[in-house]
This record gives sequence, C-alpha cells and structure tokens, in this order.
Amino acid sequence: MVKVQVTEDGSHTLFSEMAGQTYHSSHGAVQESRHIFISQLELVNGQQSTVNRQQANVDSQQLTVEGDLAVLEIGFGTGLNALLAACWAKENGVRVNFSTIELFPLESAVYEELNYGRLLGEDELFLELHEAEWDAGLQEIVPEFAICKYKKDIVEWLRNAQCTMQNP
Repeated sequence: MVKVQVTEDGSHTLFSEMAGQTYHSSHGAVQESRHIFISQLELVNGQQSTVNRQQANVDSQQLTVEGDLAVLEIGFGTGLNALLAACWAKENGVRVNFSTIELFPLESAVYEELNYGRLLGEDELFLELHEAEWDAGLQEIVPEFAICKYKKDIVEWLRNAQCTMQNP
C-alpha cells in the first residue's frame, strides 16, 4: 500500500508502507530529482559549468556525446525522473532513449493522483509515460524522447541479458 504525501517544494511523493519509506525526499521530490537525476544528463551532455565538472572529476573531453543519450533507470517508481528527462530532452533538443525496470508498477489510481504533470505543465506527457506499454520495446513519446519499460525483477532482467538500449 502506498500513500501520497506532499513534500516541502509542494510536489508529491509516495510513502510505501511495505518498505517503510518514501519514494522521494520529504524536502521536495521535484527538487531532489532535478538535483540528482537531471544534473547528470546535463553533465553528460556537457552543459554543466567547469566547476561542476571538476567536482564530478570528469574531463570535458569525456563529456562529448555523439548521437542519442541512453538512460537506464532501475525502478520507474512515480515516473518523475522519466518526466523530468522527457522535459529536459524537449527543452534541449537532445534525443533521450530511456529504459526502466520496475517489478511493481503503480496502479493508475495512484499515479493519476500525483501532481508532477500539473506542476510542470506536462499532464499529458506524464500520463503518456505511465501508459506506455510494459515489455513492448522502445516507444517514442515525443520526437526527443522514447521509453522502454520492463516489468521485471532486476536480477531476472540481468540474467536474461535483455539490456537493449538501442534506437527505434
């Protein structure tokens, strides 16, 4: 059982009674995902400042990416990271192929209650990400973003070597 909670930045998170913890920081789900997840897309795409690159101990030549960015997220969860990645891809004109593995996808009644789409002005995109089919290969959501969702246990997924993060 999961329950929606409001975080300090006004965005929602879910509290899992089974795990006894929230999906995102109580300080702000959107804030946390932007800081941890989106900043890495910017780093890989060479958009972060020299100071941030030095802190990450990454040579600027290593940041040169040709073609699409491929992202693998272990645990689709609320879909917030996928939503932010899709928004980032649209805003930056960078193609992102996003693969995710989730054994227990949220029911529609739960994800429809989350406020991420409303907060970001992307209600339709948020629903499209959740409604994309599981185990159906890479599905284009918008020209800059495609998603491949695996409904599997990570150990089973790795055992079957289904890591196919390729272009559609």
